Amino acid sequence: FFAGKGGLNAFYPESIPINQRTPTVKVSRIQRNDEPVPGAESEFAFPAVVNLPYGFGNLRIELSVLDFNDPVKNRLQYRDLSVNAEWKELQEHYLIIRGLNSGSHTFQFRGSNNDGVWSTNIAEIELVVAPPFYRHPLMVVFYLLSAVLIPIWYFRHKQARYKETQQALEEQVTKRTRELELANTSRERFFANVS
Repeated sequence: FFAGKGGLNAFYPESIPINQRTPTVKVSRIQRNDEPVPGAESEFAFPAVVNLPYGFGNLRIELSVLDFNDPVKNRLQYRDLSVNAEWKELQEHYLIIRGLNSGSHTFQFRGSNNDGVWSTNIAEIELVVAPPFYRHPLMVVFYLLSAVLIPIWYFRHKQARYKETQQALEEQVTKRTRELELANTSRERFFANVS
């Protein structure tokens, strides 16, 4: 009971209705390094899939809970389905993402109204981070070709050098053999002339 101008006022807390209306959560803005991502230049308009280069820096996803009974009490949660299915509380109305691994990441967001009723309407965005250049499919093909072609080239190069060396040795043996035959022929003539 409370005393007022008109007498005593009765107040029963259990008679206050709980706000059962589930709020709507919307992604309002997506920025990469303080610049809008392509396709998300205006508020509440963004592509379903956001493609990011490897090492993209900072990604800021701003959110809005569309329940205006007591907006200060609205809360937000998010989860990255590619890592974990647990909901994590957001302290602000935005999420800053850094250092995602390459691949596809699906982020989901939900909000609660002033009485803690969580939304069934979940906002979702998919982020696709490109692989680094050294893991690009064309680089993998390059690595495989290198793994096959370099040993083949090395073997052929060694074989060609071996053949060159062998040919040079054969030429040297042939030259030395001729010199010896010439020397023997000269010696035989000398001895033939002496006798």
